[in-house]
Amino acid sequence: MGIVAGIAIGTFIGFYLKPMAQVLAPFGDIYVSLLMMCVIPIVITSMTSGVARLVRTAEIRAHLWRLAAYFLAGLLVPSGIGAFAAWIGGPGENLDASALSSLGAMVLDKGSASSDPPGLLPFLVSIVPPNIFAALSSGHIISIVFFCVLIGSALGLLQNQEAERVLQLIEVMSDSFHLIFQWVISFLPIGLACLLAGYIAYLNPSVFHALFKFIVVFHLTAISLALLYYLLLWRVVGGTFRHVWQALSQPVLVAYTVDSSLVALSACLKVLDQRLGVDRRLSGLILPFGMVANRQGKICLLAFTSVFLAQIHGVTLSLGDAFIVLIASSLSGMAAVGSGVVLAPALIVVVHAIAVPDVLAAVVLIVIGPIIDRMQSVVTVLANCTLTAFVANVHLLPMSKRYSGQDYKD
Repeated sequence: MGIVAGIAIGTFIGFYLKPMAQVLAPFGDIYVSLLMMCVIPIVITSMTSGVARLVRTAEIRAHLWRLAAYFLAGLLVPSGIGAFAAWIGGPGENLDASALSSLGAMVLDKGSASSDPPGLLPFLVSIVPPNIFAALSSGHIISIVFFCVLIGSALGLLQNQEAERVLQLIEVMSDSFHLIFQWVISFLPIGLACLLAGYIAYLNPSVFHALFKFIVVFHLTAISLALLYYLLLWRVVGGTFRHVWQALSQPVLVAYTVDSSLVALSACLKVLDQRLGVDRRLSGLILPFGMVANRQGKICLLAFTSVFLAQIHGVTLSLGDAFIVLIASSLSGMAAVGSGVVLAPALIVVVHAIAVPDVLAAVVLIVIGPIIDRMQSVVTVLANCTLTAFVANVHLLPMSKRYSGQDYKD
């Protein structure tokens, strides 16, 4: 009830008390920053302990190659669905003159992204941090994950009591950071009210006409993808669909309201371990890494938007172009960081690959970013929970160990 009240109050203030909403908006940003403050410590401790425990466990270590195969194959799912949905829905086809005029005016106001597109090679280069302390201070989470994998692997290979004690300390720290996160999340209704009030107050409705169909079709696409992952997860963990739906309700809600899959990491780890019976040794590795490098919501958006821009510019995509969209969206989505217009460089990589002008890339993301980014986070959360449960329950752990002897109830 508190969350529903926060949504209602924030919406009311945003629409009818705009001066008050503008005052509350910074407090919403502070709340998001407070949540993000907990993310990097959780990633570091969960990733390090997860890798170490996996390396120490021969039963799981022997099947790690399967995880890599499923991870790479799974990247094509959101890009394929996103591109197909845009092709069927046609959000960029047959726009009237007023819609095109609005987009043109936005180009003059905002311009296009000036940063260089990242591409795959710069992404690979950026993984290795020349200075881990600089990576920590700047929050370069991809480099942090790489460093944690190395540290965790070393701790796992050191088969002595000292390494075990260090690992136990890291796990205690992980539990502490999760507890702090639970303290912060208890104020979610208040933070949500401030966030929604500020968002609605600054909303510019004048450009909705041009991109209304885009927003509707993408939301339907993201919802369909989310339901697909719900169904797959239900088939993997067993039980009732209602149980899976209820178990994931909190992490999904957190991801949607604060627009961050990373912020939902703690809730996901808890749900998979305590309610869905996924071995925590594995979820501690896959989930933190997946939230960074398996951003399926962003991959879906890049593929969808690339086809949309091709439709606006009247570019007919061949079968070969469609294949390029799938691959380029998957690789660029892995390297994409941030949301909204920050994704423009990654989008430009894809549209350049299919010879589509990129002048509207940044403009479209500026407008639709605040509206659809939350669905990206939801898709990413569900995709990684599904991948974790699938690899752990189906291919790594015997059926008798799925629920660790516990009875999980709704």
